[in-house]
Amino acid sequence: MFVFWDADQIYALGYSHRSVRASAVDVAELVVLVGVLYMTGLLIVMVGAWASGHRTLWPMELPGEVRTSFYGKLLLTVMAAATVPMVVLSVSVHAQFEAHVRAEEEAEARSHVTAARRVVEDYEASGRSTLVNDDDVMVWIRTLVEQDVSVFTGGTLRATSQRDLFAAGLLALLAPEAAYQAVAFDRVHEYVGREQIGSFGYMVAAAPVHFDGQDGMLVVPLAMRQREIDTKMNELDRGLLLLTLLVVLAAAALGYWRAERLATPIGRLTRATRRLA
Repeated sequence: MFVFWDADQIYALGYSHRSVRASAVDVAELVVLVGVLYMTGLLIVMVGAWASGHRTLWPMELPGEVRTSFYGKLLLTVMAAATVPMVVLSVSVHAQFEAHVRAEEEAEARSHVTAARRVVEDYEASGRSTLVNDDDVMVWIRTLVEQDVSVFTGGTLRATSQRDLFAAGLLALLAPEAAYQAVAFDRVHEYVGREQIGSFGYMVAAAPVHFDGQDGMLVVPLAMRQREIDTKMNELDRGLLLLTLLVVLAAAALGYWRAERLATPIGRLTRATRRLA
Protein backbone atom coordinates (compact mmCIF):
# COMPACT_ATOMS: atom_id res chain seq x y z
CA MET A 1 0.00 0.00 0.00
CA PHE A 2 1.24 3.46 -0.93
CA VAL A 3 0.34 6.25 1.51
CA PHE A 4 0.78 9.95 0.83
CA TRP A 5 -0.71 13.11 2.24
CA ASP A 6 -0.96 16.84 1.90
CA ALA A 7 -1.81 19.61 4.31
CA ASP A 8 -5.48 18.66 4.59
CA GLN A 9 -5.92 14.97 3.77
CA ILE A 10 -4.21 11.57 3.82
CA TYR A 11 -4.45 9.30 0.78
CA ALA A 12 -3.87 5.56 0.55
CA LEU A 13 -3.48 3.61 -2.67
CA GLY A 14 -3.38 -0.17 -2.50
CA TYR A 15 -4.17 -3.33 -4.40
CA SER A 16 -4.78 -6.89 -3.39
CA HIS A 17 -1.87 -9.31 -3.64
CA ARG A 18 -2.68 -12.54 -5.45
CA SER A 19 -0.72 -15.67 -4.66
CA VAL A 20 0.69 -18.03 -7.27
CA ARG A 21 -2.00 -20.58 -6.42
CA ALA A 22 -4.79 -18.04 -6.91
CA SER A 23 -3.34 -17.02 -10.28
CA ALA A 24 -3.04 -20.67 -11.31
CA VAL A 25 -6.68 -21.26 -10.36
CA ASP A 26 -7.71 -18.26 -12.47
CA VAL A 27 -5.81 -19.69 -15.44
CA ALA A 28 -7.42 -23.09 -14.90
CA GLU A 29 -10.89 -21.54 -14.87
CA LEU A 30 -10.07 -19.64 -18.07
CA VAL A 31 -8.81 -22.82 -19.77
CA VAL A 32 -11.94 -24.72 -18.76
CA LEU A 33 -14.15 -21.87 -19.97
CA VAL A 34 -12.37 -21.74 -23.35
CA GLY A 35 -12.64 -25.53 -23.64
CA VAL A 36 -16.34 -25.52 -22.86
CA LEU A 37 -16.98 -22.71 -25.36
CA TYR A 38 -14.96 -24.54 -28.02
CA MET A 39 -16.80 -27.83 -27.48
CA THR A 40 -20.14 -26.02 -27.45
CA GLY A 41 -19.35 -24.28 -30.73
CA LEU A 42 -18.14 -27.54 -32.25
CA LEU A 43 -21.33 -29.29 -31.19
CA ILE A 44 -23.46 -26.51 -32.65
CA VAL A 45 -21.60 -26.75 -35.96
CA MET A 46 -21.99 -30.54 -36.03
CA VAL A 47 -25.71 -30.34 -35.33
CA GLY A 48 -26.14 -27.64 -37.95
CA ALA A 49 -24.17 -29.64 -40.51
CA TRP A 50 -26.19 -32.77 -39.77
CA ALA A 51 -29.48 -30.87 -40.05
CA SER A 52 -28.52 -29.20 -43.34
CA GLY A 53 -27.13 -32.38 -44.88
CA HIS A 54 -23.55 -31.09 -45.27
CA ARG A 55 -21.88 -34.23 -43.94
CA THR A 56 -18.47 -33.39 -45.43
CA LEU A 57 -17.74 -30.56 -43.03
CA TRP A 58 -14.70 -31.15 -40.83
CA PRO A 59 -16.62 -31.42 -37.53
CA MET A 60 -18.74 -34.20 -39.02
CA GLU A 61 -15.60 -36.06 -40.06
CA LEU A 62 -14.00 -35.73 -36.65
CA PRO A 63 -15.64 -38.82 -35.04
CA GLY A 64 -14.58 -41.00 -37.97
CA GLU A 65 -11.03 -39.71 -37.79
CA VAL A 66 -10.87 -40.47 -34.08
CA ARG A 67 -12.17 -44.02 -34.63
CA THR A 68 -9.55 -44.73 -37.30
CA SER A 69 -6.67 -42.99 -35.50
CA PHE A 70 -4.58 -44.93 -33.02
CA TYR A 71 -3.37 -41.67 -31.52
CA GLY A 72 -6.92 -40.39 -31.06
CA LYS A 73 -8.28 -43.55 -29.49
CA LEU A 74 -5.38 -43.93 -27.07
CA LEU A 75 -5.45 -40.25 -26.13
CA LEU A 76 -9.20 -40.28 -25.47
CA THR A 77 -8.91 -43.49 -23.46
CA VAL A 78 -6.14 -42.13 -21.24
CA MET A 79 -7.90 -38.79 -20.73
CA ALA A 80 -11.20 -40.51 -19.89
CA ALA A 81 -9.38 -42.82 -17.46
CA ALA A 82 -7.94 -39.76 -15.72
CA THR A 83 -10.96 -37.44 -15.92
CA VAL A 84 -13.72 -39.72 -14.66
CA PRO A 85 -11.98 -40.68 -11.37
CA MET A 86 -11.00 -37.06 -10.76
CA VAL A 87 -14.56 -35.86 -11.27
CA VAL A 88 -15.87 -38.55 -8.92
CA LEU A 89 -13.17 -37.68 -6.37
CA SER A 90 -13.97 -33.96 -6.60
CA VAL A 91 -17.69 -34.53 -6.07
CA SER A 92 -16.99 -36.85 -3.13
CA VAL A 93 -14.53 -34.45 -1.48
CA HIS A 94 -16.96 -31.56 -1.95
CA ALA A 95 -19.84 -33.50 -0.39
CA GLN A 96 -17.78 -34.73 2.58
CA PHE A 97 -16.26 -31.31 3.24
CA GLU A 98 -19.66 -29.63 3.06
CA ALA A 99 -21.18 -32.17 5.47
CA HIS A 100 -18.27 -31.64 7.88
CA VAL A 101 -18.57 -27.87 7.71
CA ARG A 102 -22.35 -27.98 8.18
CA ALA A 103 -21.95 -30.18 11.25
CA GLU A 104 -19.41 -27.76 12.71
CA GLU A 105 -21.72 -24.84 11.91
CA GLU A 106 -24.64 -26.48 13.69
CA ALA A 107 -22.53 -27.28 16.76
CA GLU A 108 -21.25 -23.70 16.80
CA ALA A 109 -24.81 -22.36 16.52
CA ARG A 110 -25.94 -24.46 19.49
CA SER A 111 -23.01 -23.31 21.60
CA HIS A 112 -23.68 -19.64 20.79
CA VAL A 113 -27.38 -19.77 21.59
CA THR A 114 -26.68 -21.70 24.82
CA ALA A 115 -24.12 -19.12 25.91
CA ALA A 116 -26.46 -16.24 25.02
CA ARG A 117 -29.34 -17.80 26.95
CA ARG A 118 -27.17 -18.23 30.04
CA VAL A 119 -26.12 -14.58 29.86
CA VAL A 120 -29.77 -13.51 29.54
CA GLU A 121 -30.81 -15.69 32.48
CA ASP A 122 -27.95 -14.41 34.64
CA TYR A 123 -28.77 -10.84 33.69
CA GLU A 124 -32.42 -11.40 34.54
CA ALA A 125 -31.51 -12.99 37.87
CA SER A 126 -29.39 -9.97 38.80
CA GLY A 127 -32.48 -7.73 38.58
CA ARG A 128 -30.52 -4.81 37.19
CA SER A 129 -32.96 -3.67 34.50
CA THR A 130 -35.48 -4.92 32.01
CA LEU A 131 -34.48 -6.61 28.79
CA VAL A 132 -37.56 -5.62 26.82
CA ASN A 133 -36.84 -2.83 24.33
CA ASP A 134 -33.26 -2.54 25.61
CA ASP A 135 -31.00 -2.84 22.59
CA ASP A 136 -27.96 -1.75 24.60
CA VAL A 137 -28.17 -4.93 26.65
CA MET A 138 -28.35 -6.99 23.44
CA VAL A 139 -25.26 -5.21 22.10
CA TRP A 140 -23.48 -6.02 25.35
CA ILE A 141 -24.49 -9.68 25.07
CA ARG A 142 -23.26 -9.67 21.48
CA THR A 143 -19.78 -8.69 22.65
CA LEU A 144 -19.82 -11.68 25.01
CA VAL A 145 -21.02 -14.37 22.59
CA GLU A 146 -19.49 -12.77 19.46
CA GLN A 147 -22.74 -13.11 17.50
CA ASP A 148 -25.75 -10.90 16.96
CA VAL A 149 -28.63 -11.59 19.36
CA SER A 150 -32.34 -10.79 19.20
CA VAL A 151 -35.20 -11.37 21.63
CA PHE A 152 -38.79 -11.99 20.51
CA THR A 153 -41.93 -12.15 22.61
CA GLY A 154 -45.18 -13.35 21.13
CA GLY A 155 -43.42 -13.63 17.79
CA THR A 156 -42.55 -9.90 17.73
CA LEU A 157 -39.14 -8.31 18.06
CA ARG A 158 -38.46 -6.69 21.43
CA ALA A 159 -34.71 -6.13 21.58
CA THR A 160 -31.83 -6.74 19.22
CA SER A 161 -28.15 -6.04 18.69
CA GLN A 162 -28.73 -5.34 14.98
CA ARG A 163 -31.45 -2.70 15.10
CA ASP A 164 -30.13 -1.00 11.97
CA LEU A 165 -30.92 -4.06 9.82
CA PHE A 166 -34.46 -4.27 11.17
CA ALA A 167 -34.96 -0.52 10.76
CA ALA A 168 -33.79 -0.72 7.15
CA GLY A 169 -36.29 -3.48 6.43
CA LEU A 170 -33.60 -6.06 5.64
CA LEU A 171 -34.86 -8.27 8.46
CA ALA A 172 -38.49 -8.90 9.41
CA LEU A 173 -39.78 -7.68 12.76
CA LEU A 174 -41.51 -11.04 13.22
CA ALA A 175 -39.72 -14.08 14.57
CA PRO A 176 -38.46 -16.68 12.09
CA GLU A 177 -41.47 -18.90 11.42
CA ALA A 178 -39.79 -22.30 11.76
CA ALA A 179 -37.89 -21.26 14.88
CA TYR A 180 -41.01 -19.82 16.53
CA GLN A 181 -43.00 -22.95 15.69
CA ALA A 182 -40.34 -25.18 17.25
CA VAL A 183 -39.76 -23.09 20.40
CA ALA A 184 -43.26 -21.77 21.16
CA PHE A 185 -45.42 -24.72 20.09
CA ASP A 186 -43.19 -27.80 19.93
CA ARG A 187 -41.39 -26.76 23.13
CA VAL A 188 -37.93 -27.79 21.95
CA HIS A 189 -34.99 -26.97 24.18
CA GLU A 190 -32.91 -25.67 21.27
CA TYR A 191 -33.63 -25.10 17.60
CA VAL A 192 -31.14 -24.92 14.75
CA GLY A 193 -32.36 -24.39 11.19
CA ARG A 194 -31.84 -22.38 8.04
CA GLU A 195 -33.42 -19.11 7.03
CA GLN A 196 -33.50 -17.48 3.61
CA ILE A 197 -33.19 -13.82 2.64
CA GLY A 198 -33.58 -13.67 -1.11
CA SER A 199 -30.89 -15.93 -2.53
CA PHE A 200 -28.80 -15.85 0.64
CA GLY A 201 -29.33 -18.64 3.16
CA TYR A 202 -27.89 -18.75 6.66
CA MET A 203 -28.23 -20.77 9.85
CA VAL A 204 -30.31 -19.59 12.80
CA ALA A 205 -30.24 -20.90 16.37
CA ALA A 206 -33.08 -20.23 18.81
CA ALA A 207 -33.89 -21.12 22.39
CA PRO A 208 -36.66 -20.25 24.86
CA VAL A 209 -35.94 -17.68 27.57
CA HIS A 210 -37.97 -16.32 30.50
CA PHE A 211 -37.49 -12.69 31.46
CA ASP A 212 -39.53 -9.83 32.86
CA GLY A 213 -42.21 -12.32 33.90
CA GLN A 214 -42.92 -13.54 30.36
CA ASP A 215 -41.78 -16.20 27.96
CA GLY A 216 -39.72 -15.21 24.98
CA MET A 217 -37.41 -16.58 22.35
CA LEU A 218 -33.74 -15.85 21.88
CA VAL A 219 -32.48 -15.92 18.27
CA VAL A 220 -28.84 -16.01 17.18
CA PRO A 221 -28.31 -15.70 13.37
CA LEU A 222 -24.99 -16.89 11.95
CA ALA A 223 -25.01 -14.87 8.73
CA MET A 224 -21.30 -13.99 8.83
CA ARG A 225 -20.42 -17.61 9.48
CA GLN A 226 -22.36 -18.57 6.36
CA ARG A 227 -20.27 -16.16 4.30
CA GLU A 228 -17.12 -17.77 5.64
CA ILE A 229 -18.43 -21.21 4.70
CA ASP A 230 -19.35 -20.05 1.20
CA THR A 231 -15.84 -18.64 0.77
CA LYS A 232 -14.25 -21.90 1.92
CA MET A 233 -16.45 -23.98 -0.37
CA ASN A 234 -15.62 -21.73 -3.30
CA GLU A 235 -11.89 -22.03 -2.61
CA LEU A 236 -12.20 -25.81 -2.34
CA ASP A 237 -14.09 -26.09 -5.63
CA ARG A 238 -11.56 -23.90 -7.42
CA GLY A 239 -8.68 -25.92 -6.01
CA LEU A 240 -10.29 -29.17 -7.13
CA LEU A 241 -10.80 -27.68 -10.58
CA LEU A 242 -7.11 -26.81 -10.81
CA LEU A 243 -6.10 -30.29 -9.64
CA THR A 244 -8.43 -31.96 -12.13
CA LEU A 245 -7.11 -29.85 -15.00
CA LEU A 246 -3.50 -30.64 -14.11
CA VAL A 247 -4.23 -34.37 -13.94
CA VAL A 248 -6.05 -34.30 -17.30
CA LEU A 249 -3.22 -32.39 -18.97
CA ALA A 250 -0.66 -34.78 -17.51
CA ALA A 251 -2.73 -37.73 -18.73
CA ALA A 252 -2.97 -36.19 -22.20
CA ALA A 253 0.79 -35.71 -22.34
CA LEU A 254 1.37 -39.28 -21.13
CA GLY A 255 -1.15 -40.64 -23.64
CA TYR A 256 0.52 -38.78 -26.48
CA TRP A 257 3.96 -40.01 -25.43
CA ARG A 258 2.80 -43.61 -25.17
CA ALA A 259 1.01 -43.41 -28.52
CA GLU A 260 4.18 -42.05 -30.11
CA ARG A 261 6.26 -44.85 -28.61
CA LEU A 262 3.83 -47.54 -29.77
CA ALA A 263 3.04 -46.09 -33.17
CA THR A 264 6.63 -45.52 -34.31
CA PRO A 265 7.56 -49.24 -34.66
CA ILE A 266 4.20 -49.97 -36.27
CA GLY A 267 4.77 -47.18 -38.78
CA ARG A 268 8.23 -48.49 -39.62
CA LEU A 269 6.86 -52.00 -40.10
CA THR A 270 4.11 -50.67 -42.37
CA ARG A 271 6.57 -48.75 -44.52
CA ALA A 272 8.88 -51.75 -44.76
CA THR A 273 5.99 -53.98 -45.81
CA ARG A 274 5.03 -51.52 -48.51
CA ARG A 275 8.58 -51.45 -49.87
CA LEU A 276 8.68 -55.25 -49.99
CA ALA A 277 5.34 -55.35 -51.77
